[in-house]
Amino acid sequence: MFNLEEEIKKWRKNICQNPHLTEEDVTELESHIREEITKLVDEGIDAEAAFKAAAGKPDLEDVLADEYRKFRKLAHVRSFWQPFRFMPSLTWNYMKIALRKIRRHKGYSIINILGLSLGIACAILIFLWIDNEMSFDRFHAKADKIYRAVTEQRDTGVFDHYAVTPRAMGRTLKEEVPEIVRASRFMDTKKQFNHNGFAAVETGAYVDPDFLRIFSFPHLHGDPNSALNDPQSVVLTASLARKYFRDENPIGRSMTTMNKMDLRVTGVVRDVPPQSHLRFDYLVPFQLFERRLPVENQWNDVSYYTYIELGDRASFNSLEEKITASVRRHKPAAEKTEYHLQPLKRIHLYSDYKFDLAGHGDIAQVLIFSAVALFILIIACLNFVSLSTARSYSRSREVGIRKAVGAGRSELVRQFIGESVLLTLIAFALALTAIELALPSFSAFTGNLFQLAFRSGHQVWLGLLAIVVFVSLASGLYPALFLSAFPAVFVLKSDIRTGSRKGGFRRSIVIFQFTISVFLIIGTLIISRQVRYLRNRPLGYDPDHLIILPLEGSIARNPQAAKTEFLRNPAVLGACLLDILPIHEGNGTNDEIWESMPEGLKLQMRIGFVDEDYMETFRIQLAAGRFIGVLRQTESQDHIEDIVLNESAVRAMGLENPIGKRFSRWEGRPGSIVGVVKDFQLLSAQHPVEPLILTNDPTRFSKICLRINPDRVPETIKSLEATWKKLNPEYPFHFTFYDQAVDALYHGEQRLGKLCWAMTAIAFVIACLGLFGLVSYLAEQRTKEIGIRKVLGASIPGIFILISKEFLQCVGIANLLAWPAAYFFSRSWLQNFAHRTPLGIDVFFLSAGLSLIIALITVGGQALRAARVNPVQHLRYE
Repeated sequence: MFNLEEEIKKWRKNICQNPHLTEEDVTELESHIREEITKLVDEGIDAEAAFKAAAGKPDLEDVLADEYRKFRKLAHVRSFWQPFRFMPSLTWNYMKIALRKIRRHKGYSIINILGLSLGIACAILIFLWIDNEMSFDRFHAKADKIYRAVTEQRDTGVFDHYAVTPRAMGRTLKEEVPEIVRASRFMDTKKQFNHNGFAAVETGAYVDPDFLRIFSFPHLHGDPNSALNDPQSVVLTASLARKYFRDENPIGRSMTTMNKMDLRVTGVVRDVPPQSHLRFDYLVPFQLFERRLPVENQWNDVSYYTYIELGDRASFNSLEEKITASVRRHKPAAEKTEYHLQPLKRIHLYSDYKFDLAGHGDIAQVLIFSAVALFILIIACLNFVSLSTARSYSRSREVGIRKAVGAGRSELVRQFIGESVLLTLIAFALALTAIELALPSFSAFTGNLFQLAFRSGHQVWLGLLAIVVFVSLASGLYPALFLSAFPAVFVLKSDIRTGSRKGGFRRSIVIFQFTISVFLIIGTLIISRQVRYLRNRPLGYDPDHLIILPLEGSIARNPQAAKTEFLRNPAVLGACLLDILPIHEGNGTNDEIWESMPEGLKLQMRIGFVDEDYMETFRIQLAAGRFIGVLRQTESQDHIEDIVLNESAVRAMGLENPIGKRFSRWEGRPGSIVGVVKDFQLLSAQHPVEPLILTNDPTRFSKICLRINPDRVPETIKSLEATWKKLNPEYPFHFTFYDQAVDALYHGEQRLGKLCWAMTAIAFVIACLGLFGLVSYLAEQRTKEIGIRKVLGASIPGIFILISKEFLQCVGIANLLAWPAAYFFSRSWLQNFAHRTPLGIDVFFLSAGLSLIIALITVGGQALRAARVNPVQHLRYE
């Protein structure tokens, strides 16, 4: 017998298996079926047939499920004010609260975001520069196995260590020391190349065939294992190959040098990366240079950079002893000379050697700017902490209510950390925008091309992410823990007061911020004063209105005739031939012998080859005797040559009456000391004046120096160019103003000073932003107190002093704390200079006055504004 209820029960059990239907959907569907069955029964159909007709419709549950899915899809379209599906609703609520607080408290939010963005932008810019400095020479595949040999000489009066080594050292070490797999010498040079009527002077280097096997300069054409085997070969960089051969393959083509020698192109390498301390546009075999050098002088000729590649199992400690012993076997006179190995990765930042390649960095600057970047980030984070804790009273009731309705401390900490992350991300976005705008100027200032784009390496973005995490936690952790610790019962009874802690924490932050800022001011003032002292210190000669021309082409073959031709120009006041400039390292020797020389004494001295007009052209003063005389062409090579020393050389030699003493330089040629010149500065003024030998040797001249009339410089340059083209038509006219070359000696220090000024100004701006926000908020919290004081007769100056006194005291304490640290830092930094500015007390008083004035301006505006408020506005409801 048909039982309707049993059938409906079975139907319901069956349809509940559909995963798209909920219990409510099934109940609604059952109600619909029952209504259909009742309708059919009323029409005269029996119950069984009515059930089959109502429940037997095809795919009824599937149709309902499709409709349900459509409804569910529409129901889950997220409005912009609703949270994302992956985001918990509570987190979305925290974000909305944070955004509302940013909008409500615009002033404090702007101060926080602006301070953080400035701090992050400065830190990222500095870290980009530091990363560039630290990445030098790390692109070589064998960088960990490559070393440079350096010399340490203990018996010299001036030099203690230098980067050059004997000419035969590299080849000998490869043969005698099994741990050394490969070795190559490196000596920079300049050559003029001619090809298809195009001529230009290019900068390159003499190297051994192992050079391209040691270093990873990627080859575009040719075989690096054999490219430099032929003495008449040349390897070009890609840019130089395009310059001379356009898009053609240059392999096998010839290039002609200025002395009519043909060099065959055997290889093309990619342009040298900016992060390489070795710079060249072409490479030629060292054999080409060595052909014209005497073999017997290969151990006394100390002018070359030697690079070696070690094997996998080389013992670094014992290897230096083997190298020193190997050299001493071939050069017994080097018994007091030691040789060490400098890792390739340390050459750029840790090279304070004499006769080194130009363009090295300084690890001291890297450390200084690392500290500055960290200080600026800390100051920016402390601003956030200071303002967040200062505003704790206004948020205490919020915390109390949240705790009263069940919020735990962990939820509150997450809320406040989330707000910190949100502010940091906004500041980070603004910082990235500022960096993109500042990168071109920053790149031009530092001389390096910096980029911050999505194609940047993963290390850059990991570093940026680390900065965001660090700033978020550093600036938000303490406020989160501080604010979440409020007891709910006391908060709701209004027992929490902003001044309950008497502002000790806020004062500590202000003191710390201004201690760092004052320290930076003192350090920057010392650096600027030292640079100015070096630049303005008397050099012992007149560098103004001197022009340096290279001796090349026809002029190099007859330099005396060229000098005479240039002197015919009435605007040329003097001219001389030379191979040494006071801005260059020059040559050196420790094989000199002089009359009454103490036994066993070896003195490292610089040697310069100049003609008889050198002293007058450079306006160097004579101390005793006379200067070098005119060298007659008829004189033989073994004539007694004139030797002129500087005062430092005379003191180092221990001579009281040097005039007329016999003196022989390294070739053993006889000479006589004919004069002494007063000390003049070699290299930059940060180095001491070194012993110097001056003598006349026309075979060594490489430059001609002209002193011109200062009143007609443009016209004089044009006339000199015309003379050059007449004497040397195959070479382009190019010259150097000597005073510009002198300025370049101090480029590193000047850049350091400018960067320090910029970073100090930014640090002070960030500190003052925080101080401004703190004073504004505290003045707002004390408006009723100020109103009562004014009603009781307090004057505007009294209120002004009341508000600003506390913060000015903090700045004064910051000065007292910063002075000792700045003093020890400045004294330590100045020790790196042979000539240094006095470390006077005026610098410290100047920094104190400057910091107090800036703080007074920052605090005073808000204090005066609070003092001038009408008390009626704040006391009308009391």
